[in-house]
Amino acid sequence: LYDTRSFGLGRYRIAKPACASGKCGFVQQMTERLDQLGGRGPRRQHKPSAMRNDAGGIAILVAPMYIAEIAPPAKRGFLVTFNQLNIVTGISVAYFSNYFILRLIEDPAVNWRVMLGVGVIPAVLYLLLLLIVPESPRWLVQRGHDDQAIAIMKRVGGDEHAAGEYEQIKK
Repeated sequence: LYDTRSFGLGRYRIAKPACASGKCGFVQQMTERLDQLGGRGPRRQHKPSAMRNDAGGIAILVAPMYIAEIAPPAKRGFLVTFNQLNIVTGISVAYFSNYFILRLIEDPAVNWRVMLGVGVIPAVLYLLLLLIVPESPRWLVQRGHDDQAIAIMKRVGGDEHAAGEYEQIKK
């Protein structure tokens, strides 16, 4: 079941390329927009947009599964709900920040750049924070790294949680 949803790589290893792919799509879209403004190229924004949208979709699907795998049972529902709330809040903040940028910067040659630049801040922050997120204990146990899995479970929920969760994973 776990291998079919994440191609045998685990949720954690899928999230990193998804995040990087989103950044690549952003950079491609920005450079193509600059080419359009300079009159050097045809309009072809569909590929970077699709790349960025696919990366966002992967991240939105993988994050709750990872949270559900690693969180102690008493906190799983809250943490997954909190993740979804943060997504909705982030979308709302993006809309309002773009609205205010349009109001503050009237030059259309500049305001879109500022909007894209502001969008890079949370994306880079997400990527950097993803570097300190531990592997999924279930994935580690499936790969024979039981000691690492137990250490992560102890760090997340204590000794009792680690013992119970490890037994459940091994079943």
